[in-house]
Amino acid sequence: MTCHHVKKPGPPGFLRRRMAWQRQFDSFEGWFKLIHNNKKCVVFICTVLLLPGLLLLTSCQMEAKISVNPLLYKVSDDNSSVYILGSIHVGRTSIYPLPPDIMSVYEKCETAMFEVDLNTLPDQNDDFSIEETVSLVGAETVERAVTAIKEEYPNMRRRAQKLYPSVNMENITQAGYQTLQGLLSLAASTKSQLIAECGIDQMFISYALRDKKNIIGVESWEEQYALTYNLPPEAYMAALNEYIAVEEMAKRFQDEFDMWCKGDAAGIEQMEVSPLRQANEDSWQHIQYEFFLIRNKHMADKVIQQLKKDETTFALLGVAHMVGEDGVITLLKEMGYTVDLVSLAQ
Repeated sequence: MTCHHVKKPGPPGFLRRRMAWQRQFDSFEGWFKLIHNNKKCVVFICTVLLLPGLLLLTSCQMEAKISVNPLLYKVSDDNSSVYILGSIHVGRTSIYPLPPDIMSVYEKCETAMFEVDLNTLPDQNDDFSIEETVSLVGAETVERAVTAIKEEYPNMRRRAQKLYPSVNMENITQAGYQTLQGLLSLAASTKSQLIAECGIDQMFISYALRDKKNIIGVESWEEQYALTYNLPPEAYMAALNEYIAVEEMAKRFQDEFDMWCKGDAAGIEQMEVSPLRQANEDSWQHIQYEFFLIRNKHMADKVIQQLKKDETTFALLGVAHMVGEDGVITLLKEMGYTVDLVSLAQ
């Protein structure tokens, strides 16, 4: 099965938001210098800016705290350790603060490792053109995607305008593939009351930037693009069709979130990995599974590389990559490394 080569798009939505986190952090340092050198500025900020922010924070925390017990592993050899926290890309304010044991492990680590090397992200934010999108998935699929977005748009208007400022309901029919998929994903997460800003990887990226940790990635953007976005047309069509079913996708997001909160490794494998493993060899799901295995090997190799250094690493890797017979944890055990599931105090 041959792949359909088109213009390479820029980073998907969650990667663009990572770059925005970096820009925001850089701007914070300027604020700190301004405050330090201007005491009148402190009074202004406290009265005009911070008070409304504190009121907003209070309203966010009114949601009942959820007790979570996510999968956290310690991988060790004779010299060092790597802690791996299974990550999800959406969440709720109610899961924070995370259990003290997780934060204690993070704080003692010199290096924070994520799936993508932030230093390799492209500067451009190009998407597929509407013509390329139609050639990938067909005009009918594009029309169905646009209709689904318009139906859900009133509920996600504010966040959609923030994430996709150049897109509105007047020009939505000209949106490219990634924008359509991103808006459909936003519709599903909004319906399930889960948001990317509270995703585990997003939060720890902000923590690592704030704490000036050594930040590394398992893959470069080019490597992830080659394995994730350079797919045959039927794969793009199938993926977009999954997101068009907004109600079903919202339920899936909620189920994944619930299993992540409970540390349900078997449930995560059953939902995320088993359907790909059992797919027919000529299906796009099988191609996705082969890419999944390649990425698991990349992650295991990177963990081993970190173990060879005289430092402790905190790794945030997608929880679906951790579990099952083909997961990163199994690979590391088979190669003779000591792997322990960390028990979290509640």
